Amino acid sequence: MDQNPSVTIEPVSAANYEECLLVESVPEFGGKDVREKAFAQEFAHPDFQHFLLRVEGEPASSLCLLRAGDVVRIENVATLPAFRGRGLIGHLIRHAQERFIQSNSSELWVCPINERVEKVYSRYGFVTVGTIPFLHVFRGGKGVLEIR
Repeated sequence: MDQNPSVTIEPVSAANYEECLLVESVPEFGGKDVREKAFAQEFAHPDFQHFLLRVEGEPASSLCLLRAGDVVRIENVATLPAFRGRGLIGHLIRHAQERFIQSNSSELWVCPINERVEKVYSRYGFVTVGTIPFLHVFRGGKGVLEIR
């Protein structure tokens, strides 16, 4: 992927925590009321590492890496509606792949919530190795706010 000087990626820290929470508060994740508590718990846990992507200094997308033993999984990939359709997720996926290589872990996993998302990951070298028969809360039916 070509470098884009208007796109930067940074680890989430206390200094940019609220901006990352803003990104992760997208409607697909249930909004801020739903995401705020889980985000705080993840941020405090050493096995979660969040990254914030900015476009011209503005928070736009986020991604989390979750370590479970020797396996790393990409989690909570979000983009604010105003920034969608610009290929920003590709920058985050490449960043996650670079971090994974540096970690010397054995496997990098994604669990796409639908076929459209699966196709996005396939553009960055991920291959489907199987199907897990479960439904993700964001796949369909009632949303998080309706269930709550």
